Order: sequence, then C-alpha cells, then structure tokens
Amino acid sequence: MRMKSFFQGALLFALLLVALQTQAATVWVSPASQSAVAGDSVSLDLFFVHDAPVTIGSVDISYDDSRLQYGGFIANTSLILDPAATAGIDAPLVSEDPTDSAPGRVSALTIANFASGTFGGNLGSLVFTLLDSAAVGRAGVNVEASLTGFNFFSKADFDASNFTHPLAVDFSGAGAEVVVTPLPAAGWLMLSAIFLFALLSYRRRSTVVPGEAPMLAV
Repeated sequence: MRMKSFFQGALLFALLLVALQTQAATVWVSPASQSAVAGDSVSLDLFFVHDAPVTIGSVDISYDDSRLQYGGFIANTSLILDPAATAGIDAPLVSEDPTDSAPGRVSALTIANFASGTFGGNLGSLVFTLLDSAAVGRAGVNVEASLTGFNFFSKADFDASNFTHPLAVDFSGAGAEVVVTPLPAAGWLMLSAIFLFALLSYRRRSTVVPGEAPMLAV
C-alpha cells in the first residue's frame, strides 16, 4: 500500500513539475482527439494541476450535441473524497437540443472535496455516447470556466471562508474532438462475407441434384 502511494505521489509530482516547467494549461483533457463510429461510447480524462493545494472548483462543458450525448462524469475516487458531491448529470444542469445551432452544455460541473492538500491530477472521466444519427465529421468538446458555479479555491482560503482570491486557472488545453468516422472497412468486409455466405447457403439448399427427387417439406 505504501509503495502504491509512493508511486502515485511521485507521478503526481512529476505531472506538476512538467506543468510548471512547460507552462502547460491548468485544466486539460485527454485524448485531444479520438475516432469512433455512431453508437460508440467515448470518454475524456479531465486533468487539473495547480501549484497550490485546492479543495473545490467547477467547470462548464460545451459539446456538439448534434453528434454527442452527455453521459456523466465518473470521479476519480482516489483524488475526490466525496464523489457524491460532484455534480454533472442532473437534468437541470444539462441542456441539449440537436435541432439548434448552439452546442449542448453541462453547466457547473462541480468538483468538490479534493483530497486534503492535493495539487490536482486526474479528476475523472467525462463520458459521451455518439448518437446513432451522428453525421461523419468532427464533434468538439470544450471545458471552460464556469459561469454559474464555484471558482477554484485553495484549500487554505476555502477552509478560512475567504472567497475573495480565486485561483487563476488556464483552460487553454481543455479542448478535444471526437472524429465520427464511417463504419470501418473491416466492418464492411465482414458484413459482405456474411451476406455472401448466406447467399451461397440459400442457393445450395434450393439446388436439386440431378437424378435425385427434390426434398419435400414434411
């Protein structure tokens, strides 16, 4: 257990060093791009790394609701102490209308109760399903500053009920896309093979062998 905790701490410390040295975004999602076909489920890992221990924060999520349906947020329970306090799938928070030109939104996905003294890490996964009617093309997903929820606050300020100094958060890396592709060529080949096999089986059953009386159904 201690060894596992050590490696987790070392990995988080390495992520923090990389973020600080390269001036990477505070919030980002991974993978930045992935391919899927209509009907597939896809997930995006949500990362947050800051140079101060944090305890709460929230984000808005916008996405292409003509191709994607939001399925919720699966919290990383090793980092978020109270996943039940992390909201994001309740009906009032999700607005999507495939008939309009605006993207769907998950307003104020609140990440509550970070582990004490944490600098962040992998918060969990955003889950989407590609609509069966999804057109081939690129479906964007963006994580951005929340308009109605909490700002991100350090643990010290939150514990002291000091909400005058929210943390500065960089969302420049928090964009991703799901590339909706046609059924893969392998799938078409498999369907073609199944159809050909069925056709040959049907013709074999319907062919009468010379010299033999045709089979009569009983």
